[in-house]
Amino acid sequence: MADTQKAGYGSQLMAYILDFCKIQKATKLWCNARVNAKEFYFKFGFHETDKTFFKDGYDFVVMEKEL
Repeated sequence: MADTQKAGYGSQLMAYILDFCKIQKATKLWCNARVNAKEFYFKFGFHETDKTFFKDGYDFVVMEKEL
């Protein structure tokens, strides 16, 4: 997996998901983001909530974006 990181696939997938949500007339999108990957979601206009949890050795935060 490390060889695909920083290749732009995540950004392409996020752009597709955001377009799909708009077509579906969704009003909010949320995700469970690894705390060390928050900056990726900030780039797309997500904001950090106060909901956090720990799973499989990683800290997560729920990120949301109003559409």
